[in-house]
Amino acid sequence: MVGNRNLARAYLHGVIAAVSMLTSSLSSNVIDAAQLIFSNSSSGHSCSISSTSSFEVFSSSCKM
Repeated sequence: MVGNRNLARAYLHGVIAAVSMLTSSLSSNVIDAAQLIFSNSSSGHSCSISSTSSFEVFSSSCKM
């Protein structure tokens, strides 16, 4: 039981470290664009954002 808890804690710390590294490597503009895309796609609108190479993947996945 204790071993499983320590293993889960180590896994959680690894996931948090990976997510923090990923978010720190992204620029704030890409994160803002992703939030705008997700809010547009959730409300049902198509995304019209000027396409840069940074978030072409986001804009292509947003079109319905």
